[in-house]
Amino acid sequence: MANVVQIKNIIEALPTLIIYVVPGYIILWIIAFNLTQEINKDNHIILKSLVISYLLVNLIKAVAPIDSPKTIVFILILSVFLGFAISKFITSYSFSWMLQFLKIYRTPQSNIWLDILDFTHGVWARVYIPSEKIIYEGALIKYGQSGDGANHYILLSNYIAYSYESEILEDNSENNTYYVAVNIKDISRIELIYNPKSKKIL
Repeated sequence: MANVVQIKNIIEALPTLIIYVVPGYIILWIIAFNLTQEINKDNHIILKSLVISYLLVNLIKAVAPIDSPKTIVFILILSVFLGFAISKFITSYSFSWMLQFLKIYRTPQSNIWLDILDFTHGVWARVYIPSEKIIYEGALIKYGQSGDGANHYILLSNYIAYSYESEILEDNSENNTYYVAVNIKDISRIELIYNPKSKKIL
């Protein structure tokens, strides 16, 4: 009988437990996803979720009862919106400018390639592969990694491949249906050329 009572108490407390953990976790998960961070490696994720949820719930509590199903749904939807809004701001040019203004020369990104890529004006890359003595030159359009995270790649389009002796081996500069994926660990040097209008130019 005691077990039945305990289970009933847990079920009754479940909405409260959810509302004080899930909103914060949703916000942190969305931010981590957009910044390519691994949230499962954060040993304090539950504590952070509790703190964020507590602050959010108490703000909502001032204008609406949190035991209402509609309020709970509203808080969860608001958490999704806040997660995207915060991550969008962190990855914005305005945030980068603010960090530079404060003389903070660090990036919030866990991946420097997200700072390098310019999705508005594009960026041209010249990539040197010493093991094959090949140079790839093309539009840097994407960065990615293998499923296990062991290998990281950049993707070039409209590329030209030529040898260290400047002999053209392949010319797809006028063909945007050809791409080449280059393993970052094979690169000895990469040169980047930005559009003069790019906000990535410091």
